Amino acid sequence: MQKVIEQARQSLHVGERTFKPTPNLRNPAMLAEAEDFAVYMTGFKTALKRYQGALHVFLKGLPVVARVNLPRVWERVEGGLCEPLRPNVSHAHPTRVGGEYDEGLLRDALDLMDAQLGHDVLRPIDRWLESLAVVRTRMRKLEGLRLDVDARRRRVHRRYMRVLSRMERRSAGGGGGGGGMAGGGGGAVQSTYREQEQLVWEHLSGLVRDAAWLKAFVAGALVSVKEALQASALALGPCKLPLPAFPRFTLGAEYGAIGDPAPLIGDVPDVVKAAAGGAGPSGGVTTPLALLGAAAAGGTAQAGRDVAAALRPKRITAQPLQPFPRSPPAGAGGATTSGGGGMAGAFKELAHSMAAAAKAGPVMTSSAPGVAV
Repeated sequence: MQKVIEQARQSLHVGERTFKPTPNLRNPAMLAEAEDFAVYMTGFKTALKRYQGALHVFLKGLPVVARVNLPRVWERVEGGLCEPLRPNVSHAHPTRVGGEYDEGLLRDALDLMDAQLGHDVLRPIDRWLESLAVVRTRMRKLEGLRLDVDARRRRVHRRYMRVLSRMERRSAGGGGGGGGMAGGGGGAVQSTYREQEQLVWEHLSGLVRDAAWLKAFVAGALVSVKEALQASALALGPCKLPLPAFPRFTLGAEYGAIGDPAPLIGDVPDVVKAAAGGAGPSGGVTTPLALLGAAAAGGTAQAGRDVAAALRPKRITAQPLQPFPRSPPAGAGGATTSGGGGMAGAFKELAHSMAAAAKAGPVMTSSAPGVAV
């Protein structure tokens, strides 16, 4: 109940004019920015899962199309009848659309894409959002602990001001000074608050730094999808050349002949290599995309896998913090409430403080760090 009263006092700026609440500014500021950023992190996660689902539908439909038989050419025969020609004779193509396609590789490409997106991209994002939820809960507990600290400090401060006022009156009346101030007993809870405030700050700091990996997640997702699509295209095997939109790639054969488009599938266009950085000072390629292009030209599959692995994002480094400790009992150290017993006394004291503040006029607030008395 004392926390509720203290929160109301700080929100309404009532109470002792010389009392300054314990500051907690850096953690709420970081949490607010992290909450705003989480909207975009969640939006990217949702869009990626939707795109992944669309790719599932597309790639799972490829074997269905590949197993379909091609329509045949029918010719007249003697007797007023007709008969079909085999597609490899009439079309220069196998009977089925897929021809010599690899259905197992198509499934493997889809499974690999799911594994990479789920483990390397979506899982770290889920952990980041879960970590944000944890720190949000700890921030609420930290705020409750801060109000507990301020309630204890306010009681000690109030007793100190009363003793000081009594000593001033006695000095003005010629009497001797008397009466000391009883200890507040709030040292333990203040120490706990400082420790927990530092822990929450460390948690938020790691969370904020890890937010910079979002661009790497986007790039890693695109690379994973690219690899899955390349593997799916290779699984289709030989087909008629040239491919649509690539009229110059015919492997020297005549138009419409069956050929293997694997060199084209593994190639990186010159314009992409140029945009990625071109060649180094010695004339060798230096960028990952250029290395991938060189690997495709030289047939080095291992180099391509190494480049793809280098582009995948690292995992989030933020770890869960220690359990939030319970604060000492509210009555520890002999602290007492001066406004009467129970809830009614607490509300009565709050009403009295608000009335006194209204008579005294507006109070100027300050964001400077308060000094525990």
